[in-house]
Amino acid sequence: MKESNGQAVSKLLRDINSLIQDNFKEHFCELGLTPPQIMVAGVLCNKKSMKISEISEKINLSNSTVSGIVDRLEKVDVVRRVRDAKDRRVVRVELTDEFENINVGFHDKIKSYFEELLSNCNKEECRKIIDGLEMLKEVLEGKSTNN
Repeated sequence: MKESNGQAVSKLLRDINSLIQDNFKEHFCELGLTPPQIMVAGVLCNKKSMKISEISEKINLSNSTVSGIVDRLEKVDVVRRVRDAKDRRVVRVELTDEFENINVGFHDKIKSYFEELLSNCNKEECRKIIDGLEMLKEVLEGKSTNN
């Protein structure tokens, strides 16, 4: 029985995600953070202060999972929970100054990791990878013109 396009994409994304997480664990273990912790910190780098539900939505994990990740990040002084000044019922998550010590050069390290990874590909292969990822992003955003 032939695999459908949806099944093929789903399997490829799962496999790619697993490989990236494994490689990140290997290359970024000196940070002392897990891939999900890195994802939470990365989201907070862009927004500075967010509710658990907002983080959950961004990284597509449940509130309880993100809350557990935030608990562990709090223990290593990467994030802190802060009551919202306008509504004391709302708790926001922010990066700490300690995270800046961890974050120095982190984005450059990710860029270098992918540069090294793609160094085994020729120009045409790199272009195909980038084009395919851009097309997938457009499809996910609902912007694909090839419907």
